[in-house]
This record gives sequence, C-alpha cells and structure tokens, in this order.
Amino acid sequence: MDKVEGLYQELQLLVKSEQYEAATHICDKIRLLGCMDNDVLRTKIYCLIQKKMWNQALFLIKTLEKNNVELPFEKSYCLYRNNSFNDALSTLEALGDPTKALSKLENRAISYLKIQILYRLGRFGECDKLYSLIEPILTKENNVEELEMLQVNRLAVFSSNNNLKEEFEDFDIPDYLTNSIEYWFNRCCLYLSNNDFDNAMTSLEMSESLYNSFLGDDDLEDQQHPNPSDECSLMLMRAFIMQQMGQDQEAVALYDESFKKFGLDGVKLEPSMVHLGVVAFNNCFSLKNGTSHGYIDGLKRLSITSKDNIQHKLTLNQNFIICLNKALALFNEGGFKYYIKEAEKFSVDPLKLELFKIGLFILQGKAKKAVQYIDTVHRRNPNNIEFFISVIKILLKLKMTNHAIKILDSIVNESLRNFEQLTISPELFDEFLTLIQNILTEKFSSSALEMIKQKLKLIQSSAISQSVGNRSNSKLASLLCVLGKHLLITSLPEEAAECFRFVLEDLADSENEDALSGYVTAYTLCGYEVSRTYLRQLDKKLPKNVFSMDAEILEKMEAPTRASDRDDQSSRTLSHTNLTIKKKPKHKKRKPRYPKGFDPLNPGPAPDPERWLPKEQRLSFRKLNKNRNNKRGQTEKGRHQGAMPSANEIKANAPSTAKQAAMSSSTSFRRSHRKKRR
Repeated sequence: MDKVEGLYQELQLLVKSEQYEAATHICDKIRLLGCMDNDVLRTKIYCLIQKKMWNQALFLIKTLEKNNVELPFEKSYCLYRNNSFNDALSTLEALGDPTKALSKLENRAISYLKIQILYRLGRFGECDKLYSLIEPILTKENNVEELEMLQVNRLAVFSSNNNLKEEFEDFDIPDYLTNSIEYWFNRCCLYLSNNDFDNAMTSLEMSESLYNSFLGDDDLEDQQHPNPSDECSLMLMRAFIMQQMGQDQEAVALYDESFKKFGLDGVKLEPSMVHLGVVAFNNCFSLKNGTSHGYIDGLKRLSITSKDNIQHKLTLNQNFIICLNKALALFNEGGFKYYIKEAEKFSVDPLKLELFKIGLFILQGKAKKAVQYIDTVHRRNPNNIEFFISVIKILLKLKMTNHAIKILDSIVNESLRNFEQLTISPELFDEFLTLIQNILTEKFSSSALEMIKQKLKLIQSSAISQSVGNRSNSKLASLLCVLGKHLLITSLPEEAAECFRFVLEDLADSENEDALSGYVTAYTLCGYEVSRTYLRQLDKKLPKNVFSMDAEILEKMEAPTRASDRDDQSSRTLSHTNLTIKKKPKHKKRKPRYPKGFDPLNPGPAPDPERWLPKEQRLSFRKLNKNRNNKRGQTEKGRHQGAMPSANEIKANAPSTAKQAAMSSSTSFRRSHRKKRR
C-alpha cells in the first residue's frame, strides 16, 4: 500500500512538471498493482491528449464509459483532432448550452471548442454569434490574453465568410493587438475578401515588420518566438496579393522562392507546413499553366509527406477549390468526374458547383448540354438571383440571348415579387438591372426603351406594395435607392420619386443621402414643389464648396471629356476663364507594327541584304573564292616570303645516298637495253 501511495505522489509531480511520457508509465504500474481507480485512467487520458495520441485516448474514454464514467469534453476534443467534426459537435452538445453561464471557465472552454468545430464545418455565422456573446464578458473581466485571441480568431471568421462584412477604416485598434502578427495577418485576409488590395498590402507589411522585429530580438521572454511557418505564410500571402493585382511575374517569382526556401514541393517538408505547400501548389496552378498531372502528383507527394490525408489539414472551402482545380486540370480526360464527386462532399454552396459544371460543359464544346443543364438548375432553384446573374453572363457569351431573356422574365415575374425578402447586395441588384437594359437593347433595338420601362415599372410596383410596413430588412432602403436611380435614367421621374419618398417616409430613413438627392432630383423633374425640410437636410449633407459655384458659369461651360491627372483635387477652380479655354487636339502617334516575336529594344543583328541572291553572286562568297585563288601562289606556312626563284636558278639536287645513285643508274641501263632489243 505504501508503494502505491509513493507512485501516486510521483505521478502528481510528473504531471506538474509536464513529464507526460513518464507519467503514463506510472499509471500503468499503478494499474498493474491492482488499483483500478478511475482517476488513474483519467490522468492517463490527460497525458495521452498532451502527447497528441488521440486514438489511444479515445480507447481509454470508451473503457471508462463501460464503468458509467463519461468524459464528453475530452471525447469531443479527441474526435475534433481526428477530423470527425460532426461526431465531435454532437458529443459536445450533450453538455448543454454553455452560453447560459459564460463567466464560468468550464463553459467558456466548451464554447471555444464549439467555435473551432463550427469553423471547420464552415458555419461562420454561428461562430460570430458565440464570439459576440463572449466578448463583453472578457471586456468586463479585463482579460487581455483571451480578448486578443478572440479578436484574432474573429477576424479569421469575418475573412472566411462573404456574408459577414465589417468596415475597419475607423476601427480603433487596442494596445494589446498592435504587436500581434496574427491580428495583422487576419486583417489582411479580411481586406482581401473585400477586394481592398491596398489596405491588404499595408496590413501584410505591418505583420512582416513585426515578424522581423521579433526575429531579431533575443530578449523575448513573455512572447513566443515566430517559427519558419509564419515567414512562409507571409511570403505566400504577398505572392497571392500580387496575383490578385495582376502582377503575375512577380507572384511566380515569389512562389518559386518559397518552394526553394521552405521545400514546399514535399521532398523535405515538415508535416506542420504541409497545408502551406498545398496552398502554394493550388495558387501556382492557375499562374504557371503547368501540366495537370504535375499538379495532382505534387498534392499526392504532400499527402505522403504529411503521413495523413491533407484534406484534414484544410478548411472546407480550401478542399472544395482543390477538387475543382483537379477536375479542371482533367476536363478533357475521364478522371474529372471523380473529383467533381469529391467536391460535393466539401461544397457549402451547391450552386457554385452547378456553375462549375456548366463551365466544364462549355470548355468541352457541349453548349447545348450546358443550356439544358441551366434549365434544370433553374427549375430547382428559381429564386437565387446571384447564381442566375452569372448564368445570364455565360449565355450572353454563347450568344444565346433568347435563353437569357427567358431567365430574366422568370426572375422579374417570380423572384422579385417577394421584394421585401431579397437578401442580395445593392451592387448585385444594380448589376442585375443593368443586365436587363443591356439585353433588351441588344435584342430589341427599336422598342427596347419601352420594354425596359415596363420591366422597371413592374419591379417598382411590386417593391412598393410588398415593402409596406416592413422595416426588418436592412438592405431594403439601399435596394429601393438603386431602383430609383435606374428609373431616373430611363426617364421615369414619377416612379423614381415614389421610390425615394417611400425610403424617406415609410421606412423612416430620412438621413439617407442617396434617397434625399434622388428625391429632390425626381420631384424637380416632375415639376413638383420640394419640401423645405428635405432641402435643408440636403444642404447639410452637401459639401461647402458646392455653394460657392456660380450657376451661370456652370451653364456656359463645356462638359469635360476627361479629368486631368496632373491637377490636384484641391487646386481645381471653377473660374470662367479656365473652363472656356479650348485645347488643340493632340495627334495620335501611330504605333509601329512589328513581326511576331520581335523585340524593338533588342532587335539583334541586321538581316543580310543579299539573302535573296544566288550563293555564287553574293559578295561574301566572291571574297572567299578570291582568297582561295590568291593563296594558291603563296609559299607554305613557315617559309621565307622573298622573291620566288626562277627555273634556271634552281640547281639539280645531287643524290643524297649511294643507294639513290645506284637506283638511277640501273634504271637508265634498263631503258638503253630495251632500245637495243627493239
């Protein structure tokens, strides 16, 4: 018994000193001595979790469940680390609602784990709701560490979800976030999701400067030193921003540098950086236009390096995009169908996958099949305007205007009747109304204006009738302002005035600048008297320099055709002399046309002017023959180059040896003897 007590004391010391390997051996010794206490098993489970041995921990948790001892939090965490997200979430929900008492640390830990699982499942809206509940409690407790973690992770949620848009231009950054590399990196991701590349690059540079300062500071005790994966993430992010900005050559150079520096090709890559290698391969695929099999083989190599399926290291959206890229790489082969089925497992928005299938049909030259598939998808999802705007653009590229008009009519007659339930953005609604005008103008050039007016009147009447008394939809005022703007463009001022009046009075949005300016414009065009209250409100919204303009000067001046880039915005004046000066038209310089592949900066050697003559008539060939003829009479190399001796001056050479003299005498004797015989 004393031995068991000593082992218990040793076990406590080992756990406190974080020696988990030795602690598991002590737990086994205690069990071998016949002590079947459940606390020993729980301690061993804790040590296994710290050692990242999830399967062994799950096995022990199931053994405890046989003894009616349940560990739902530990079980959920192990399932989450084993990438069984749905099972982990269902296990965690057995603990109840943790948001009822978030001041308790246990409930807060459950909430954090639930947020991580929901993030991996792509349910970003639920993540944001939980963060909004936890934030005021942490602020009240002045818990700086948890607040920093919450703000960093919340930015990651915002950047991952397109429906959660936040404006951070006037956002005051707390002091505890100014030195956080992760915060500035996630802020960069958020700007990227909003296509704000300038602010994204600024945030990335801030994150890079913090990384370099931490890297050079050896006296950091409280903060953890950055690892190479941080540097790799920053380099890949810079390359991706350049790729989005159209700087393809610079992006390719950065990707190649990251492949060489960090071994992202999978040959000598650490398992913790495998997901970065996958991201680099995926982004580089669209830039380099390499072989499809090279892209797929590279991902397989990374999967072997990680000793695990790389799908578990990526989010649902990343896995979805990778499957689509694989299908796109093999669209002319039979293997693309397998990857489309794989993409269905990770698809959060099924209509994106349907749009991809339509694009594949077009790439394969199956335009009729693409149109048939569009019709089937339209019957199943008649109310998704965002999806069908993309489909209409595809049909216009295929020059199938009749099908595009058919879909437009169905959207106007069916989807827009429930105008108060529209959730699309004002920019997308503006694009949709512009598409209506462009398609009708292209198809019916003579009667297009009347048809456009009919469509807009139909939308306006349904919008006003369905939106009465509805103030729950925050986008309704913006959508009506967009509709009023298009009504003004098509010379329907009365309908436009009704739209703007509805926003100002019925929706009680009297501070809306677009509605105020549109209301005043529409009522003036109709010849009605504008209310003074709206005029005063509009005067407050207008800038001060508007009232310094002279109306007569504005009427006399010519409409500007192009703004000057040299003049600053502040230095421009509206004086009469500056506005009436006409500039001479500049003659356009004709751009010289060069042959294909010719570089005017490096033209190379000039072409031979005699290249069309026969070879014998060329000057270079004649020079060569002349040199050969001259060399025939010259002495050999190494001889004296004086005057050539004449034939008379040359003396007969005497025989060098007696043998040569004898041979010459014998030959002369034979010749004389032959003559005598004849």
